[in-house]
This record gives sequence, C-alpha cells and structure tokens, in this order.
Amino acid sequence: MKVVGTPSEEGLYFVTNQKARRFVMNLPRYEPVDLVETYPNRCSEAGADLLRQMLVLDPNSRISVQDALAHEYFKDVRDEACESLATAELNWGDIETCELTKVTLQNLLLSDFEALESDKAKFQQAPHGSHTGPGL
Repeated sequence: MKVVGTPSEEGLYFVTNQKARRFVMNLPRYEPVDLVETYPNRCSEAGADLLRQMLVLDPNSRISVQDALAHEYFKDVRDEACESLATAELNWGDIETCELTKVTLQNLLLSDFEALESDKAKFQQAPHGSHTGPGL
C-alpha cells in the first residue's frame, strides 16, 4: 500500500473475504508514490509505467499479460519467436478458497516450486528450440 496507495472501500469490491477487506481498510492511509522519484537511477519512465499498471489492485483494471509483454519497456528484449502458448490452463488449486495458515501457504509454495523444478528439468532436456510448453 505504501507504493500503490491505499484503496477506497469501493475500490475493494473484488475482495469477497470480509477479514481481508477489514484488514486492508484498517491499514494506514497512503497516497501512491512516483516510482521514478522514489527509485532514481533504477526505474525508467517506461519501467515505472509498466510497474504501475502491474501493481493495480483491481484485477479487472490491471494490465493483461499480453499487454504487459507488448509494453514499451520490453521493446528491446522481447523476441516473440521464442515465445509459446501454454498447453494447459493454469490451475490455481485451492489458493483462493483454502484456509490461509502458515502451514497451508508453505505447502502450496512447496508444491509450486516442485512443479517449477519439474518443468525446468524437462525444458533443459529438450533440444534447443524444440520446447513447446509454457515458457520458463
């Protein structure tokens, strides 16, 4: 909140968990910061613009992955020929509905890391340029 600013109660319409909503509303009030001023020599105007759009709390107003990848910030490094589409839908599992305890979050993170390592190993074994799964 110290960077993006504290949302209004109306701005949290998408937060359906009342405990989470109450938690955010009880945080200290902050105004959004100018990222270029806050991080001089570390954040370009293009980088700040992209980051601002990625940090929007409202998921319906946040920049899409496609638009983020097409953003000016990536113009000198993006190579669309090296990109591929995921072959399966991303399964968020129970992260949206599970009880958010320390143990649950640790187990979810461990599961994600194991899946990432498995995908990474498959990618490294594939001949260069033949990878057709999700990019790592």
